[in-house]
Order: sequence, then C-alpha cells, then structure tokens
Amino acid sequence: MFEEERKHLIPFHPAKLQRQLYEVNKGNTVKYKLNFYEMPSGTHLLTNKVRVEEGGAQLLFYFLETGKLICKHELVNGENIIAPHEQLEYYGAKRRAVEDMFAGAEIFEKYMAVIRKRNPRGLNKEGMALKKVSNHYSKSEMILAFEHCVKVDRCKIAEFIPFLIYKFGRERAGKFVPAVTLYNYQKRADEIAEVMYGE
Repeated sequence: MFEEERKHLIPFHPAKLQRQLYEVNKGNTVKYKLNFYEMPSGTHLLTNKVRVEEGGAQLLFYFLETGKLICKHELVNGENIIAPHEQLEYYGAKRRAVEDMFAGAEIFEKYMAVIRKRNPRGLNKEGMALKKVSNHYSKSEMILAFEHCVKVDRCKIAEFIPFLIYKFGRERAGKFVPAVTLYNYQKRADEIAEVMYGE
C-alpha cells in the first residue's frame, strides 16, 4: 500500500537555511544584508546579538543564549528599508485612522511632515497618540493644537497635549494621560499660557 502511495508523492526540498549572528543596534533593529528589521520593543536591552535564519522568503530571529524565537519577518527587497515589527503595524493602523480623519487638512499635513523629517521612526507612535487624543477632543479642537505646534515649530505630542490643556483645561486630558505625565504637561501648558499668549 505504501509503495503505491509513494509513487504519487511530490518530492519535498526544504529551503536551505542560512544561520548567522547579527547585532541588535540601539535603534532596536537588526541589519540583515541591505535592510533593517525591527525587533519587538526592548529587545536591544535583553541581548546585543541574535541568530538569524533565512529560509526561502522568511527570516527567523532567535535569542542567541536561549534559542527562543524573537520574531519573524518577510525578507524585504530593496536597500536601506526598515521593516516594521508587527506591533508597529498596530500603531500604523492607528496613524492611518488619524490621517483619514484629517484628510485634506493642510495644517495636519504640515505637522506630520515635520515629524517625518525629524523622527520618521516615531511616526506610527505619534499617530497612535493622536488617535487616543481624538477620543477626547473634537477635530476642530485638534486643528487648533496642530496650528499651535506648527507655529512654534514643536510638532510632537508633548507640545500638542499641553496646548489642549492650556486651551480647554486638564480634565479631559486626565482621562487618558498618566498622572506623572499630566503633571509635566500641565507645567508646559502654564508656560504656553504665560510666554506665548501672555495669560
């Protein structure tokens, strides 16, 4: 019976695995060939080298010491591309939701353009923070904050939320900003009121 079935089987040739060691840099990425692959948050604090296995179109990243799988990536074509870890895709989805909300708003585009230029790797996290803000503030209120940030050339959430606190009080911000961060944001809001708007 087995001999009869074997005649119909398709030969299987697993992709040749290449195993090599690579450094995890301070940016939490691993450079493999011509591109960079994002590791899960904090990997660079746990290890400075990983084992990489390439099999076909997939890369597998392992802790060197334990052999435990860290993450998987599809092999990227091109050069100097940063392949985001899947958790950053979650952030990316939040950023895209904010982009859809403010589609056509020129001031939003200016705000995001500054972030793309100064901190492109922080773009998704900034988008996620803005999405959280949008659950508590209206589009028109957020537009005012975008205008302020662009005007003072401080396009970041640590200026955006303090402006909203200055303008609308801290009650709403207190619903989603941790207490220690809220304290610092309130200090900045007081500076905005005094230095920039003379209040």
